[in-house]
Amino acid sequence: CLKSIIDQDFSKKDYEVIVIDNKSTDGSIEIIKKFKKIKLIRSKENFGFSKGNNIGIKHSKGDYVALINNDVTIDKHWLKEILKVIKQRKDVGVVGCKIKYPDNKIWFAGGKMYFPGFARHIKLDKEKEVDYVSFAAVLIKKEIGEYLDETLFMYGEDSEFCKRVLMKGLKVVYTPKPLSYHHINEERISENEEYFIQRNRSYYYTKFYNIYGKFAYLIGDLILFFNIFAVYRIIKNPRRILFTKEIFKARLDSIPLMLK
Repeated sequence: CLKSIIDQDFSKKDYEVIVIDNKSTDGSIEIIKKFKKIKLIRSKENFGFSKGNNIGIKHSKGDYVALINNDVTIDKHWLKEILKVIKQRKDVGVVGCKIKYPDNKIWFAGGKMYFPGFARHIKLDKEKEVDYVSFAAVLIKKEIGEYLDETLFMYGEDSEFCKRVLMKGLKVVYTPKPLSYHHINEERISENEEYFIQRNRSYYYTKFYNIYGKFAYLIGDLILFFNIFAVYRIIKNPRRILFTKEIFKARLDSIPLMLK
């Protein structure tokens, strides 16, 4: 990840690299220290994806902030190409890119949000305004003054952030030319991933509802929405049935989170 960022076809004096270490225990610090001119900020605890990125945003000096996951590599022209898009239009607040698996299969090429809070990766072949983009590799205009919602430890933070940007009257744009690669197993599943995806959905979708709207949604979620979403994800990968306990816990934990 760091090598692909440092090797950008872009003037090195025109961008800074900030690494937030969320109290890693896997030897990451030793690897990071091998790279020169990188600002390393070490957290005292694992604050999660949202707060970790917010720390980096607050320490950044530029007009734009690129958020890039540690399991993502970017093409050498990524920064130059994605900056072109955000600079060409004053009404754009966020720009996302095409993200592939290492074997060149598409992982993300635009995001669509469906009622009642189902976020779906779509496959666009041209630049287009979208509901959300993946924050695995994204460029944000800093002047919009928004930060990731730290209630969302991980998952759903990109959809929620983009919704706030759209509510400001700005655009969220997907563009296919800046290319990045997400170095994950296509078939991967995990307890944490399933728990937070299931827990966060109703919160970020109803965050701006009034209390009556939230209660109405909660009734629908208890009766139908949550069950459909859980079954849909299990159908997509039957091994998720192993996480029934996490899914049930997410169901319970999502209620006070949504009504807060």
